[in-house]
Amino acid sequence: MDNEKNIFADVEKNSWYENAVNWGFENKIVSGVGDGSFAPMNNLTREQLCVMLYNYTLHIGEKTELSDISSFADAEMVSDWAKTYIGIACNYQIITDTELLPLKSVTRAEAASMLVRLNDMIGKDF
Repeated sequence: MDNEKNIFADVEKNSWYENAVNWGFENKIVSGVGDGSFAPMNNLTREQLCVMLYNYTLHIGEKTELSDISSFADAEMVSDWAKTYIGIACNYQIITDTELLPLKSVTRAEAASMLVRLNDMIGKDF
């Protein structure tokens, strides 16, 4: 992908992540943080990653089902916009912890683990 203009004002032209961010936007996997920004150097929360993973499942044509998250002690901490996505992540066993920890930053290891779980659950290779 070779875009003339970045979709997000804060994604540097020719940066190592520019093509990935633009691909994610064009394929409706990422939408930024509002105000035309992507915040590429900000930490990613677990609920934000769940949104991206859900959007990826839509991109590949996977059907998704929602799980009830009310049994988690910290379910009320999930942002309203993220409740469906967290529920789907639970259904796919992407989140396997006893707590949702929706606002916790995701480490690279956690993100990799969540991607592998998604891959295992849908039976497709990335």
